[in-house]
Amino acid sequence: MENRLVRLISKICMGVERFLLLGEIPEQLIDNKNGLHLSIDKLEQLADQGQFDVVVVNGLLERLEQDQAEHLIAELRDIHARQLLLVVPAGSSLGTADLVGLGLRKIADTGEQQVWYFALENYKRVPDWLNSKYWANPELYGKYRW
Repeated sequence: MENRLVRLISKICMGVERFLLLGEIPEQLIDNKNGLHLSIDKLEQLADQGQFDVVVVNGLLERLEQDQAEHLIAELRDIHARQLLLVVPAGSSLGTADLVGLGLRKIADTGEQQVWYFALENYKRVPDWLNSKYWANPELYGKYRW
């Protein structure tokens, strides 16, 4: 993993209470008392871990079948992560459409690897029409028939 990506991941993991690292992770990220590192053969332990502030996945998705990888991403996104970071190699079986369909945004691309990000609080912008200006007027019920 490039130093630029390590710095990006370190910046996102900085100051969080709990984070999870899945797959092949550089040593400088593992040496943190708030982090938990699980390799591919220990994924069954994931169910007992609860929710993390940040989950970083690197070097793991390309070892899984596409449907298994999509299931893992959805499980991490929905159950275990407030913020999810995926490091995906170029030419992975998970294409851009698959990752966007899972609600992720691309935040970095080095040519060899792409970093995808998901956070529920900025997943969807609030539309302009969703405010009190466009709500029905209860005082008009019974006066007019629509």
